[in-house]
Amino acid sequence: DGRGRRRRQQQRDGRAGVLISASLEVYLEPLGQLLDVDAELCSHFEIDSTERLTGLLAGPDVRGEEKLRQLRHWMAGRGAFVHAYGNSTGDRALLAAADHPHSV
Repeated sequence: DGRGRRRRQQQRDGRAGVLISASLEVYLEPLGQLLDVDAELCSHFEIDSTERLTGLLAGPDVRGEEKLRQLRHWMAGRGAFVHAYGNSTGDRALLAAADHPHSV
């Protein structure tokens, strides 16, 4: 489809694609694979020493300002941040930092 062609062209042009969400990795990582992005920055389940879910997060909840912090960390040394797409109030910091913010 058009989105897939657009993403492939972005890859040929050397542009990275990153999904950033407060959603858990169990949801975001398969979507990232489907969309062929370079990284998924998201919230993660905590797993205890018996390999069971604890019901807690392992690390920060990737929402609000944390989205921007995670992206800046991932981008360190990789170049400029240009476009961002967001659909909630939790995306405000990310959109405010983008050269080209897109509310969807």
